[in-house]
Amino acid sequence: MFVLLIALFVLVPNQDPQSLTVELAIVGGLGVVRIVRRAATFRRGRADPFGGWRYVIRRLGLSGAASVGQIVVAILVMTNPIGAFFWLLAVVLVYLTSAADSAWDLLVEFGRERRRTG
Repeated sequence: MFVLLIALFVLVPNQDPQSLTVELAIVGGLGVVRIVRRAATFRRGRADPFGGWRYVIRRLGLSGAASVGQIVVAILVMTNPIGAFFWLLAVVLVYLTSAADSAWDLLVEFGRERRRTG
């Protein structure tokens, strides 16, 4: 979802750097809030981390790094817009890596559950 929002904001024609900074910062901030909420859920023990704390760190670490990176990129857009886009590429790659990792975990867990019931 974050990658789609980034793409949408970057593709707005004739956008000034200030607007892009605000948009990227808001989405990055929402990502940080999401990570903090998920961390609190894992800390309270209400969620079932499939692989213990190692799973939690992996799951929250990649997304958290991308969200914080996105906020940094938003700040860089004001000072060096062209250079910021190179860092934005790195942020998008981390988001996509996190999504692929989540999808893989989902497939593995689905397979385990299917073997248990079947």
